[in-house]
Amino acid sequence: MSDSFTVVDIDTDLSCPGAGSFVKIQLNDLTDYPLASTPSPAIVPAKFRNYAQQVRDFQVYEDDVWIVTYPKCGTTWTQEMVWLIDHDLDYETARNVNLNTRSVFLEIGAIADRIPVDTVTATANLKRPRHIKSHLPLALLPKQLWTVKPKIIYVARNPKDVAVSYLHHYQMIMGYRGSKEAFLNGLLEDRVMFCPQVKHALDFWALKGVPNVLFLTYESMKRDLRNVLPKVCDFFGKTYTENQLDELAVHLSFDEMKKNPSTNNDQMVRSAMKMNGREGEQFEFMRKGIVGDFRNELSPEYIEKFDQFIEQQLADSDFKRSAVVTQRLQAMTTSSFTITDVTKDSVDLNWNSQNIRVQLNDLTDYPLDVTRNPPGPMFVSAKYRNYAQQMRDFQVYEDDVWIVTFPKSGTTWTEEMVWLINHDLDYKTAREIKLNARSIFIEFGAIADRYPVNTIDVASNLQRPRQIKSHLLLPLLPHQLWTVKPRIIYVARNPKDVAVSYFHHCQVLVDYRGEKEAFFDDLLNDRVIFCPMIQHVLNFWSLKDEPNVLFLTYESMKRDLRGLLPRVCQFLNKSYTDIQLDELAAHLSFNEMKKNPATNKEETIRNALKSNNREGQHFEFLRKGIVGDYRNEMPEEYIKRFDQFEAEQTAGSDFKFEYE
Repeated sequence: MSDSFTVVDIDTDLSCPGAGSFVKIQLNDLTDYPLASTPSPAIVPAKFRNYAQQVRDFQVYEDDVWIVTYPKCGTTWTQEMVWLIDHDLDYETARNVNLNTRSVFLEIGAIADRIPVDTVTATANLKRPRHIKSHLPLALLPKQLWTVKPKIIYVARNPKDVAVSYLHHYQMIMGYRGSKEAFLNGLLEDRVMFCPQVKHALDFWALKGVPNVLFLTYESMKRDLRNVLPKVCDFFGKTYTENQLDELAVHLSFDEMKKNPSTNNDQMVRSAMKMNGREGEQFEFMRKGIVGDFRNELSPEYIEKFDQFIEQQLADSDFKRSAVVTQRLQAMTTSSFTITDVTKDSVDLNWNSQNIRVQLNDLTDYPLDVTRNPPGPMFVSAKYRNYAQQMRDFQVYEDDVWIVTFPKSGTTWTEEMVWLINHDLDYKTAREIKLNARSIFIEFGAIADRYPVNTIDVASNLQRPRQIKSHLLLPLLPHQLWTVKPRIIYVARNPKDVAVSYFHHCQVLVDYRGEKEAFFDDLLNDRVIFCPMIQHVLNFWSLKDEPNVLFLTYESMKRDLRGLLPRVCQFLNKSYTDIQLDELAAHLSFNEMKKNPATNKEETIRNALKSNNREGQHFEFLRKGIVGDYRNEMPEEYIKRFDQFEAEQTAGSDFKFEYE
């Protein structure tokens, strides 16, 4: 071995047909090394000892493009994105020439025992400009990268999702037959191929300010790839139209990549599984692509171990998880609230430039048992920090009627029902005055950047009796609600139908441009406006026996609205004949509500579509209203994740969501 490296053979319990033995390799020659820190030793297959110097001396050209990642961090996805952007969106070539040929894996022949080709030499002889992929740690890459300065794109991903995806890859592609625990322990001890895992990302994070390096995260791409594309185009000095970028985002979607023979690596997977004696087993190179899927496969013990490992590895770095490892947070505490800034990297609904979490500190008049139901933080737009105290101090009257729900739980439907029952079935006024004016959304102006009206003041000055709607979490509602005790109607809906409906709502009304799966991920992590979703319901379920609280479910209203109306009338101290209730039920039917200009919010939709540059698209505020429609739009893996999320969140409660 040359003086450039120290190479040490290591014992391992992670050997497999794809790599029978491993070495620990340390760079000694720091010529042109770009970092101030000392290079860490890396774990690679023993075969690489014969190629380490060749890779180090590899000739780099300024027109090269290098994609570098730790394994299972969205490498293939990034390769296709980068190749197309750099090649004028040449979809024809992209379809006809396999990605592995267009964007070559530099060291595959130098690490894989079963691949006899010298891919380092093959890459050196490629026609320029070359696209080159590598999983090598920074210290083992060609030294000319740091002097010639070609474009380098690095992608990081959270280590727990990497661990799960890499395990499946190791089993199916490399033939690993050991236990999951042995593999996870290997990652935690940096003994798996291409480790050290976290340091791999930190080395490139240190170069993020270098003009020829673009640092991306898998999570930001999953959350809103369409919004990442202009950044990548700018890095390459390329300009494309909005329509071209829309088309590219579709081409790069997980479903399209997964069924694209040029990118899905099906042939490679079949060959590897045959060599590994795993024919007949189900495996796809693009397996799930879900942010947070580790929760379905890692035990709580290993999640905790990885959390500790990550924190230790990041101790001296300014790299925080945001979407990858930790959220970067800044907290402000008042006497009533703790308000915590959440970075844009953590979630981006394209609704507001910043988001916050607001937690109640002042428990004066708090109506729940704080030992069993302590107030949790609510995710909301940063604008709300200026209104939280005003909302808390809002004057409540005994003749108020409050309708509270998590979004997309039948709020509009309930507002119209309650207003008519409480106003002697005054259909004339209900037809002539929009529901938004009769039943005011109290916090709307406090959360929407594009709405300049202080709707809390508007609600305060309404003629009594007032009907007020809110999506706020219980602890953030006015504290006088729990002493004055006006009537409160709360409506719950099953989380999976809420998720689908809320996704469509956010697309059109708040211009969410991310993928459906990314939105679901954010809901499951309580990172969407008005979350936490299930705690929102459970707080009011705890008050279901209070005389001034009526707890309803969307599903029961859909199942038999006519049978439910007497109960609502009784709650509001109103009495109507059966014929009147029949007429009311007809008025409140989905079809009637949908064609009623006072309730269908067509003007709101038109304005939102126009301001979000979505004119020409079709959307209705009252979209379907079907119980169980999530089955038509939610992938099976997300149905399972929502089921698990719901079970975890409702554990210890006697509340169960309805699905019929």
